Amino acid sequence: MLWLVLACTSKEPTEAAPERSTPQDWGPYAVGVDTQWYTDARGKEMLVDVWYPAVDGGEALHDYAPFVLQVQGLNDAQPDTRGGPYPLIAFTHGLGGIRFQSASLSEFWASHGFVVVAPDHVNNTLLDLDESLLGIVALERPGDVSSAIDFVHEHERFGALVDPDAPIGVAGHSFGAVTSLTVGGAKIDVEQAVAYCQTHGGGGCSFFQEDLATEGALVGEPDPRVVALASLAPGAWFLFGPDGENLQNTVPALMIGATQDTVLKYETDFLPTAERVAAPKRVITLREAGHWGFSDMCALVPVFEDCQGAESGYMDPARTMSLTQFATTLHLGWYLTQDPAYAPEHWAEWTGADFDVVSSE
Repeated sequence: MLWLVLACTSKEPTEAAPERSTPQDWGPYAVGVDTQWYTDARGKEMLVDVWYPAVDGGEALHDYAPFVLQVQGLNDAQPDTRGGPYPLIAFTHGLGGIRFQSASLSEFWASHGFVVVAPDHVNNTLLDLDESLLGIVALERPGDVSSAIDFVHEHERFGALVDPDAPIGVAGHSFGAVTSLTVGGAKIDVEQAVAYCQTHGGGGCSFFQEDLATEGALVGEPDPRVVALASLAPGAWFLFGPDGENLQNTVPALMIGATQDTVLKYETDFLPTAERVAAPKRVITLREAGHWGFSDMCALVPVFEDCQGAESGYMDPARTMSLTQFATTLHLGWYLTQDPAYAPEHWAEWTGADFDVVSSE
């Protein structure tokens, strides 16, 4: 592999690691990207992307095949070990998304000195979506995330970049936002979810139908290694026990919702979920934002109305992504590193007329 050649021919960096910067801009590191297949301890075949701080040696931009996605990650670049070991963040994609659906976000984190891993959730991606398996996928997704974390720790190259005993962050968008809540402490209650959906219906109920077959599902659990989460456009609070009571078990959460979200609606999906999540938490409202600006889906599949931004009465997706990059880096950075660059007082520097921030400590 290219990395092996680089490792043998390139000198290890000897200068000091760059200082962490506040997350208003791209961080001080170049970013490497690598794609790996593996079979995990459950016997499940997994495909992951890993982003990491890299040495900028002029490598080609990473190819997010089969899609054309113009971002900044370098293909299989030499890891930059100066600032290691680095904190680890796991990202979980949305329904019908893909592991690199929010590459702009994953690359941004890596530029600030984080290692990021994102799995494809089998039967739930742009390339293999099977809606008849949504319930089983919902139950297996948390285990997919924990499996991806294990992969990084056990991998010969990436394991050397992270501390196996260090705290971990998790983030997700849409269906992945629900998954992030589970990985971060809130167990799904299948019996309660089915009962609620039979009576009420609503966003997320397609995951839990009466005839949900759970036999053979590799049911995932909260991951005790995770100490903070970022949930982007979440909903489906009723999946988490009576009145969503299991959401009181989450680690410190950043909840970001969009007022013009037509998939998981702000009033009926986002707000009830955010209200039930345990403190400490920060709840951010992006006014006039839509569902897809938290991702690069507008570049991958530009068919959604909010991809047109102001032309359709929405926040520009680039603005949504920029705000998301800042907020998630600040939140996860603080809980994973306690570095002053991410200290809570930096929230005061984050001002604008198109969002609101409510904190509950």
